[in-house]
Amino acid sequence: MIIQNKFYTLELSDQNAELVAFSGKKRKLIQQTNQPKPLLEIKLLDKAGTGIYVSSSDAKAYSVTQEGDRYTISFEEIAPGLSAKVFLRCPEEAFCYWSCEVSNKTGNIIEWVGLPGITVANDLKAAGGDSCIFWPAGEGCLIDDISVRSASDWLHYRELTYQSIGYSGLYPASNPMQFMAYYNEVEGLYLAATDTQAHLKAIEFYPYEDGICLEMRLFADGATDYQLGYEIVMGVFEGDWHDAADIYREWMYQNSTTLPKKICENENLPEWYSDSPIVAVYPIRGTKDTGDMTPNLYYPFENVLPYIEQYNEQFQSRIMALPMHWEGTAPWAPPYVWPPFGGEEQFLQFAEKLHAKDNLLGVYCSGIGWTVHSYLNELDISDKYQEKFICKTPDGKIVQSNVIGPPIRDGYDMCPESEEVAQIVHDEVAALYHAGCDYTQYFDQNLGGNSCLCYADDHGHPAAPGKWQADAMVRIFEKIEETVDPKKMLIGCECAAAEPFLRHLPFNDLRYIPAFVSGKPVPAYSYLFHEYINNFMGNQCGIHGVLDLEKCPDNTLFRIAYSFTAGDMLTINLAKDGMLFWGWGTEWTVEPPNQEHIRTLIGNLNIWRRGFAKKYLHLGKMLKPEQVEGIGTYALITNEGREIVYPDVLTACYEAPDKKQALLLTNYLHEEKEVVFSEQKKIYTDATDETKFVIADRITVKPLSCLIAEAL
Repeated sequence: MIIQNKFYTLELSDQNAELVAFSGKKRKLIQQTNQPKPLLEIKLLDKAGTGIYVSSSDAKAYSVTQEGDRYTISFEEIAPGLSAKVFLRCPEEAFCYWSCEVSNKTGNIIEWVGLPGITVANDLKAAGGDSCIFWPAGEGCLIDDISVRSASDWLHYRELTYQSIGYSGLYPASNPMQFMAYYNEVEGLYLAATDTQAHLKAIEFYPYEDGICLEMRLFADGATDYQLGYEIVMGVFEGDWHDAADIYREWMYQNSTTLPKKICENENLPEWYSDSPIVAVYPIRGTKDTGDMTPNLYYPFENVLPYIEQYNEQFQSRIMALPMHWEGTAPWAPPYVWPPFGGEEQFLQFAEKLHAKDNLLGVYCSGIGWTVHSYLNELDISDKYQEKFICKTPDGKIVQSNVIGPPIRDGYDMCPESEEVAQIVHDEVAALYHAGCDYTQYFDQNLGGNSCLCYADDHGHPAAPGKWQADAMVRIFEKIEETVDPKKMLIGCECAAAEPFLRHLPFNDLRYIPAFVSGKPVPAYSYLFHEYINNFMGNQCGIHGVLDLEKCPDNTLFRIAYSFTAGDMLTINLAKDGMLFWGWGTEWTVEPPNQEHIRTLIGNLNIWRRGFAKKYLHLGKMLKPEQVEGIGTYALITNEGREIVYPDVLTACYEAPDKKQALLLTNYLHEEKEVVFSEQKKIYTDATDETKFVIADRITVKPLSCLIAEAL
């Protein structure tokens, strides 16, 4: 069957209705394979938790009916007792829309459905082609070499279940948004979910035959019969990831039920949020995540104050001290963190002294896990452990957590459905609030703010993953908000809050480092959400495990500029004697980066963020930047020798609340760069004085600095 309009041509096979072709006006967007992906895939779980995989290609028969632009594809007896219908809408536009319903009399529950089955060509750049894939993991990641992720022991594709890795294609979690794209300079394929209710889904890609499968798996909350309550949109677009994000953003503006107020209108934020403090990350015990936990030079807590005050003066900025390994139980030992290491009194005095100098205090925690025994000290709370609120595997077993597991702790993942879990989290966060903390990343390990998957049949939720998880996490956030005034303390998570959690988690460790393992990070998160939420650069965890620090010694300068240009607040990582370091977890014996260059760059950039560019970098909406001539390249080098290439002058376009637009240019390297615009601009060269500007079509951007260019 062929369906055609002036935008695309879509073909379903006559044999079993597989999607075998989808073309725009300029190119084929789906790869024809020897064994096409089924149009509809279904995973059932039997009473023992065993997965049963079936698909529309298994159906004994199918038929198609049409009513206007709506097609119904009926599949009979996919398996004994199981039939399904796929609905396809093809209005006269560049997009078509898929949904489905499943009639299930097998006696088994439905874990997920996959729709539609899509395989694109592996004509990515590494394979000699010119295409790439935008994957919405972390803050956004471009894939131009399918083999990179496949070769990773940590991040390679695997089916999402419990247990699985934290960093994956799960939405709403480490995938904070629900669209992806495959494109080149000619034309592209856009794929997204039009879901406003935070239904759980896997948005993934993996090698399939000689192509690449783009996967939408939609978790069904353990339903028996199932009807998809939203549509999957597939269509044609032109441009790059910015243009795909524009399509998603327009839909989000019109349909989202969870977006908070824009920052410029949000009265439930602390005053420091608009003042762009610099976050200072450091441990008080040991020198990295694991190993020896002997108190270091930053303990007692007050020992860091001279360094904080030094950077106060140098950067002309408030500093948020964000100590690691501060917990009184054990480092990274949820759920119990209070009282602090060394006792409550010295922590309270530390908070008072920070606040006396107008600085701030935050802490990392480790989410809704349960620690039984710590390998970093002698903590053992097995006497408090209760199995009744621990996540279970599909076969009903309780297994050790693989999130911050050995060599850090023995423990488990807690299910958010339990009222007891919500109360424990509330009490721990409330203690931090009453101690004067300005911020807690309590939900570190809960990537994007969501929980681990749980298949328990005795927790009060469906016996399979689904929308109930996001609902349960929101109840935990709301429980915290009964006590915590967001004007006084903000809550955050690792990886930055997924779309449904933005209003509850307005300040987060936007951690893009894992994207280097799969491809190339791009600031799609800020592109979509920056006018609603500002995050911080994050602790840069694991950078030494990804980049060759010796072969690209300016990578820290790049990362600072990248986060700044994306609109994030900046972070410094402290090693011995207040030294600015590569990132959290890098052993202090490693040769440090150039201190003068980092200080100069941060000082120059934060003046802009707090000064003239504030309406853009704090309040602005990101737009697609225009092309600028004269910009070269800079290559990050991974430990495997792969080059990840970026411009040597980073650009971003912002629209302020007053609708003025500006182009930001950041030169993070040591040589000046002359850039050329397509037309004359009003170019501001002083972050503190709006009267200092030139009108020109070219400008020299000084080393380790930035400037703002507005249209005339």
